[in-house]
Amino acid sequence: MVERLPQDVSYERVIYHLEVMKSIETGLQQADKGEVTEHDEFMRELEAEECGKLDSYGRRKPKKTSGKSGARSPAVPQKRRKRSSVG
Repeated sequence: MVERLPQDVSYERVIYHLEVMKSIETGLQQADKGEVTEHDEFMRELEAEECGKLDSYGRRKPKKTSGKSGARSPAVPQKRRKRSSVG
């Protein structure tokens, strides 16, 4: 596969293709050993994972943030009440 790449290919692109080839090789070895997940089981796991990401209306829950967003509106100062001096 690497031999089919153009002569001016970048190192990053070569590394990408080598990683893809290694991933395929690893997957084939796992399949030969029987280290697989059946389709129906995988779909159940995926659905269970997705269910935890939905609210009670079936919409995606918003991602939790640190609460330090820069999108807050600036605080508006309030007028101070004058204290009456009762003496």
